[in-house]
Amino acid sequence: MEKVLFCLFSILFFLAPGLQPLSAQPADTTRAWQWLEEAATLAGTGELDSAMALVDSAALHFPDGEGVTPTIAEEVEAFGKFFFGNSRFWHTRRCFLYALGFYRKLNGETNPDVDRLLQNLGVASVRLGEPAKALDYFLQSLELKQQLYDTATLDLAKNYNNLGIAYSDLGRLNEALENYEKALAIKQRLARDDKGAIVSTLLNLGALHFEKKDVVNGERVLLEAKAMAERFLKPESEELAKIYNNLGAISSYVGDYKKAIELHTAALDIKMKAHDPESLEVAESYDNLGATYYESGNLEKALEMIRKAQDIKKQILKDPGHYSFGVSYNHLGTVYILQGRFTEAIENLSLAAGYQPEGHYNLIDIYLNMAFAYHKMGDISPSDVFYRKALELAHYYQGARSPDAVKIYVHLSVNRRVQGEGARALELLDSAFLASGYRQHPGDWAQVVGHYELLEAMAERADILNSQAESPSAAVQVEAIWEGLADARDLEAYIRHSYQEEDSKARFLELSGQLYEQVLRAGNHPDIRQKHQQELFEMAERSKSVLLYESMRESRARRFGDVPQEVLDEEYAMRVEINYLTKRLYQEEKEGNDSLRLAANRELLSLKERYRRFIRDLENDYPDYYKLKFNDAMVSAGYVQDSLLEDGQGLLEFVVGDSTLFVFLVTQDTYQVKQLKKDFPLEAWVDSLRHNIYENPDDGESVGRYIHFARLLYDTLLGPVAADLPNRLVIIPDGVLSYLPFEALLAREPENTLQMTAFPYLLKEKQISYCYSATLLREMKEKDYSRAHRKELLAMAPFYEGGLEELGKHYPDVPSNGGTVKSGGEEELYKPLKSSGKEVYELQKLWGGGDAYFGEAATEALFDSLAGGYRLLHLSTHGIADERVGDFSFLVFHVINDGKENELLYVRDIYNLRLRADMAVLSACQTNLGQLRRGEGVISLARAFAYAGAKSIVTTLWKVKDRATQQLAIDYYRFLGQGLPKDEALQKAKLEQVKDYYNAHPYHWAGMIVVGDMGKLK
Repeated sequence: MEKVLFCLFSILFFLAPGLQPLSAQPADTTRAWQWLEEAATLAGTGELDSAMALVDSAALHFPDGEGVTPTIAEEVEAFGKFFFGNSRFWHTRRCFLYALGFYRKLNGETNPDVDRLLQNLGVASVRLGEPAKALDYFLQSLELKQQLYDTATLDLAKNYNNLGIAYSDLGRLNEALENYEKALAIKQRLARDDKGAIVSTLLNLGALHFEKKDVVNGERVLLEAKAMAERFLKPESEELAKIYNNLGAISSYVGDYKKAIELHTAALDIKMKAHDPESLEVAESYDNLGATYYESGNLEKALEMIRKAQDIKKQILKDPGHYSFGVSYNHLGTVYILQGRFTEAIENLSLAAGYQPEGHYNLIDIYLNMAFAYHKMGDISPSDVFYRKALELAHYYQGARSPDAVKIYVHLSVNRRVQGEGARALELLDSAFLASGYRQHPGDWAQVVGHYELLEAMAERADILNSQAESPSAAVQVEAIWEGLADARDLEAYIRHSYQEEDSKARFLELSGQLYEQVLRAGNHPDIRQKHQQELFEMAERSKSVLLYESMRESRARRFGDVPQEVLDEEYAMRVEINYLTKRLYQEEKEGNDSLRLAANRELLSLKERYRRFIRDLENDYPDYYKLKFNDAMVSAGYVQDSLLEDGQGLLEFVVGDSTLFVFLVTQDTYQVKQLKKDFPLEAWVDSLRHNIYENPDDGESVGRYIHFARLLYDTLLGPVAADLPNRLVIIPDGVLSYLPFEALLAREPENTLQMTAFPYLLKEKQISYCYSATLLREMKEKDYSRAHRKELLAMAPFYEGGLEELGKHYPDVPSNGGTVKSGGEEELYKPLKSSGKEVYELQKLWGGGDAYFGEAATEALFDSLAGGYRLLHLSTHGIADERVGDFSFLVFHVINDGKENELLYVRDIYNLRLRADMAVLSACQTNLGQLRRGEGVISLARAFAYAGAKSIVTTLWKVKDRATQQLAIDYYRFLGQGLPKDEALQKAKLEQVKDYYNAHPYHWAGMIVVGDMGKLK
């Protein structure tokens, strides 16, 4: 945690010591002045070590201070200030020690000059990573002040502040707290007009609370400091940068990584402006960003930041033993663990430990990382040793209740489990529950610490109980899993409601998904399956697309929560501005514009904070809005049977766990659950099937491999329930199954592998649609736009080649909205789509009218302005999926050559649309692909259209072929026009393709699927 040290000198600039003419100096000081003058010259050219050698010569010219003059003492002290500002802390301390001796010789022990030098020596020692020496200097300074002054002064407050830092760095946190509180009391009394002084101590006090793992008070005090700093200090103040870093550390600790990165980046922006880009302050910010990127799972970015920090330190810190190197070694160790480089991890962590004083609280984190590395290597004995060391320190510094203690008990439990000591593992988890306060305050989550660690403990306990219940007679163990289920569900909801952004909730949802997997395993035990059978379906629903459901509930809350329109308009405007800044930040980062990126981040951070406060006020001021927003009740299997399914329709839902695969089949008359042991490479099978469909589809060997995996997946996924599958299926996929075109699976071996028109595709037997969950299917079906004033069809083909004149050769009644394509370049992104014009025109003709836009008329801005007013949306264009950051998948519109990014419609843009569409057809590549998150599914363009209000979406699973997509879309609309439901219309359109020898391969038709409400459009 970063703190503010108080120095009694300026450290920001140094041109040269104010030397007097040599002739004016006494004879016995002339040589010393010559050395100092030469040192100043060398310092000005950056030769700092050579300059220090000359300062040494000048100072040693006066052994025991004999013959020194006040001006010599001042000049040597000035060199100390200069070296401090250039991060040469060893040189700093030597200069200050010389100056201290000189002042004592000149003025005696009891004088302000000696007090100032003692204080500055303490500051230099802190920066050298020697808190024990710093404490000694600060205590000497305190004693001297008590002799010099009769009353409390601001200098005394600074002294207490610095004592707090030294005690904190020594791990003596209670003594640090006592001194910070003394400093704050004096400043609040004497420095009412000096808000910066008060901010600095509030900053240190907040950091200390967090060091004690008192997150609530830490954040409270830091936010108080931040509000005061933003009101009274300069925007580029050092204090504000440190506040951002400390708030970033808290955000990272509770799993809010996106917010943490924004805060650390804002701190870096300030430091880059206030300091040399190659300064220790900047390196510290890179270290903080490296740690946060590591914790968020972005190892590439983490290594980039850590190496930047190391490069700066190597450049400016000549002492290889400087404490700051230990920070980087610890961060490198953690990254190496996730990369599986365990030996290197342990080497770096051992180096990191060597930079800490014995028993220091920083060792808690280092020992935890060391223990985890040994655990991953399978070396349990040393892992236990380091966990115990970490636990001892956690108890010493944080008391019996702390998130660190919870985490350590959970990891110790895992070690016991892998050693086959289940009973001891459960005892350690009981200790974890006590360390969190959960046993003492069940359900009162504000009184519980370590929410994430507690969820982890709950999941671990369920896993152990399940492993003990493999024999049929052990139902009592499984029943115990259900005892804490209500609390686990409430805790997960409490955590979700604490954050506003999806990225910030992802960590908890992944862990709750692991917990729900264990609950499903328990509920499927033969002795208690019947008792919990209905609840099993609810668990399956809670394990997927929770955030999308939450966003839909929030949208409904805005409509029906009695919120005034002007308030809703203000909220919408802020969301639009946040989206604009987020895209700008993404673009600047891609282009490497560091200064613009940092500025955009600061602006975005400020706006997001304002938005968070706005939403909190909205929840408090409008109770109906709050109730609707957080009403996250899931549909039951009974509701699916009675109200959700249509005649002849069934719902097939999957839950993919780490070790288990669950299959739920719900029809109007039956409900069954199958539990499959996941001892096969599901992810590899799906990947192989997909690649052998869309890569080299004409290759005979690829067809053979496709047949193999299409049969394998059919038998594995559908075989257990195949006999009971109805003709119409709503498939709720999970995990990697979200990428699987079920229609392309094969129910049996083809009789002739060369005749693909005769292949026994599942498509031929079933009408298939998809959705994100049964609960979301209810939401999408219940959207009622029947009273909305809407036009019928909006269709766009931004990359139709040739313009309307060419189209008119085939269709003389072509509409007037359009123009030619003006290419944005040779990139794949802007290539003409030759069939898209015909596709859009045919759709318009089939649908009996509507508005169509071609070429240069089909712009993103036009779509944004019109989309909310149409019943049907059809986009025939390019689409690109971003599998790392799903929010930045995009659709491409006509390129306007004005130097701005105004042709790409990102997922983030779609979130802010207000659609009233019964259907959106995304006739583009990869619109159902994106970032796959456990517990949430694929963050894709299709999902974004559901978020924005579309009742159903036609979307794609890979790069589709222009010509085949055109014919498929035309046939689809033709069957819709005949009054068929959407799933049946798409099935018939695909079967038309299969009849054609050249289009029978699944590459041409299986990539297009339909999601959501399957109601008829005509």
